[in-house]
Amino acid sequence: MSYTHLLIADDALSAQPLWFLAIAVTVLLASAFVWAIWQRSNARGQDFFGPRDPRSQLVKPWGQVVLFGFLGMILVGMMLLLFLRKDLQQLPADTNSPARLEFQLLSVRWSAIGNLITLALVLGFSFWQAKITGGEQVPWIGLFPSLRDLRHGILLGIACVPLLYLTQGFLQYMMVEILERPRIEHPLIELVRKNKDADSSLFTELFAWIAVSVTLISPILEELLYRGLLQGWLRTKYQTVTDKMLASSQPASVPPLADKQNPYQASQVQVFTTAAELQRQRLTTWAPIFISSMAFSLAHLGHGPAPITLFFFSIALGYVYEKTGRLAPSIIAHLMLNLSTTIMLWLMISGRIPAE
Repeated sequence: MSYTHLLIADDALSAQPLWFLAIAVTVLLASAFVWAIWQRSNARGQDFFGPRDPRSQLVKPWGQVVLFGFLGMILVGMMLLLFLRKDLQQLPADTNSPARLEFQLLSVRWSAIGNLITLALVLGFSFWQAKITGGEQVPWIGLFPSLRDLRHGILLGIACVPLLYLTQGFLQYMMVEILERPRIEHPLIELVRKNKDADSSLFTELFAWIAVSVTLISPILEELLYRGLLQGWLRTKYQTVTDKMLASSQPASVPPLADKQNPYQASQVQVFTTAAELQRQRLTTWAPIFISSMAFSLAHLGHGPAPITLFFFSIALGYVYEKTGRLAPSIIAHLMLNLSTTIMLWLMISGRIPAE
C-alpha cells in the first residue's frame, strides 16, 4: 500500500470520505488539547488525575492470584488449541468455505467463553480471599467505575488512542513499503477481513462474538491481570525489598539527625535519606509499570507492530493506575481503543471507508 497519492494528488481528499476525515481531525485536535492540559498541570505541580484513592493503601496483591490468572489463561488457550487442532487440519483450504467458517466461529466462541470463565474464576478467587482475610488482602480496588473514573478513563483514551493509531499506521507503512514485509494484523481482524464475503448469517455471528470478546471481556480481563494483579503485586514486592535496602543502607557510624552538635553531618544524613527515598519511590513506581507493560506487549506477539504501540499504551495505563489507585480508568481507556478498532473494522467491511 502506498500513501504517496494522498500527499500529491489533486483529489487527495477523495481517497477517504470527508466525514471520516473530519472525525479524524477532530479526534486528533481533542487528543492534542488533552495532552496540553495534562502537561500544563504537571508544569504547575498539579495532579491532572487528582489525588490517589486512599483506600488503595489497603491493596495487598498476592502472587497466588497472579499465577492463577495467567496459568488459567495459558491452560485454557492450550486446551482449546489441542481440542481444535486435529479438526482444523481436516478442513478444506478454502477460507470462505462454510465448513471452515463454522469451525472458525466455534473457535472464537469457545475462546470468548474461555476468557469469560477465566475472568469469573479470578474475580471469584479474589472476592473469596478478600472475604476470608476480613478485607486485609484486596487484589485491586475501583473495578466498578465512579463518575470520576469515567472522566479519567475518557480523557486517557482521548489522549492515547489517536496517537496509537498514528504510530500503528506509520509502523505498518514502514513494514510494508520500506522493509517489504507482508502486512500483519491482529488475528481476529484478519479473520474478519478474510470472511467478509462469506455466508452473511455466519459472518454476522462471527463478528458479534469477536465484538463482545474484544470490547467487553478482554479489557476487563487484561487490565485486571496486568494492572490490578501483576503491577499491584510487583509494587508491593518492590516496596518490601526497598524498605529492607533503605534500612540496611543507613551507616551505623553516622550520627542521628537529632544530634545538633554536628549540623553538617546531620544535613548529610538528611540528603542521603532524601535521595534514597526518591530512588525508592522511582523504583516502586516505574519498575512494576515497565515489567507489566513488557508482559502485556509480549502477549500480543504475532500481531504485526502492535506489541510496540501497545507497550507505550500500557505504560500510560499503568501510570494512571499508579496515580489514581483505581482500575476503572484503565479499563475504560482500554475499552475505548478496542471499541474504536471494532467500529473502524465494521466501517471497512461494510464499504463505508476504504479497507486499505
